[in-house]
Amino acid sequence: MTKKRILRLGFLIIVVGVVLRVLHVGGTLASITVWLSVIVTLAYVIIAVFEVNNSDRITSKEKVMWTLALLFFNALAGLIYFLIARPRILGLNRTKFKER
Repeated sequence: MTKKRILRLGFLIIVVGVVLRVLHVGGTLASITVWLSVIVTLAYVIIAVFEVNNSDRITSKEKVMWTLALLFFNALAGLIYFLIARPRILGLNRTKFKER
């Protein structure tokens, strides 16, 4: 499973769990969904922290900032990291089509 799929799965599970809890539907299913979302969120936070701290493209101050953001604001920081900052931090090419 790719890292972006883990992120998407985590957010989907979080949304389903929150909806089930708010609507008081599912009982045990809602609890399982919430715990599953915690596990998936922990997985993508660990992946992101590992990638940030092993990157040679950002300064040590940025590494500390991203690590703290991912640990304390994991859902929002994880979304920003995977959608916006990850290509810069890892030096990934954002073009999807080859130039002719």
